Amino acid sequence: MDCHAISSIHWFSSEPILPKAWLCSRRYNRKRRWLKCAQFYVEANMSIVLQGGCRCGAVRYEITEVFDAGYCHCNRCRKRSGAPVFAFAVIPHEAFALLRGELFAEPVERLGRDMVCRSCRTIVYFDMGDRVSIAIGFLDQPARVKPTFHQCTSSKLPWLDILDDLPRFAENIVTHPSERASPIVCEQESG
Repeated sequence: MDCHAISSIHWFSSEPILPKAWLCSRRYNRKRRWLKCAQFYVEANMSIVLQGGCRCGAVRYEITEVFDAGYCHCNRCRKRSGAPVFAFAVIPHEAFALLRGELFAEPVERLGRDMVCRSCRTIVYFDMGDRVSIAIGFLDQPARVKPTFHQCTSSKLPWLDILDDLPRFAENIVTHPSERASPIVCEQESG
């Protein structure tokens, strides 16, 4: 499976936006209906299954799609994670499944709610309604999801040097993920 070809398709509503080279191929008809390319993408994307859970193992979840991934430098994320920067992934709600465990909700202002493990009090994910945000470090294979941007850099700790060349956003308003690299890393690349 060519992971790079898969990650080059971007979804807006139900129809993918395909790379220009694919528009001229036999797989894509002139009426802008997607055929084999989209079927290949859906089948390949559905086979991307990542699992994770809380610290104690009582809560386990599975994700089948990653919408976006990044680093957050805001004070709230630093306090939640205890780290100078927080690596997170955004998952469409329908691509997230709780496999086991009991959670309770803690509202976070008007932003959403933290879903917390009843046993160890780990914040398992942040529920934003149509999406959930998870800590990449809670995945069983965290190397499979790679952040593609930095947000809230105006709150970055002054001694923290950002040495990568990922896009940076002063606040939490960022560009659409289709304008950046895919956050999914192929299994052979993740080691």
